[in-house]
Amino acid sequence: MVKSALSRYSPFSCYPSAMESNTYHVQADWDPEAGVWVATSADVPGLATEAATIEDLTNRLRTIIPELLEANGLFPIF
Repeated sequence: MVKSALSRYSPFSCYPSAMESNTYHVQADWDPEAGVWVATSADVPGLATEAATIEDLTNRLRTIIPELLEANGLFPIF
């Protein structure tokens, strides 16, 4: 598998103030058999998603990570 540059990912540009300092490590690997990028993270419980392009994967992560953090009680609701 090919590793991407998403090993450090902070998706909170849409969440200013307190959330800007949080960094979550995301592992993104190319799966040549499936033809997709696969993302997982030990920092974000439940994160396992895939997309055809790295851009689509990044967009998907911007949505999924805050939802998973909130669902796991790790994302403060303001």
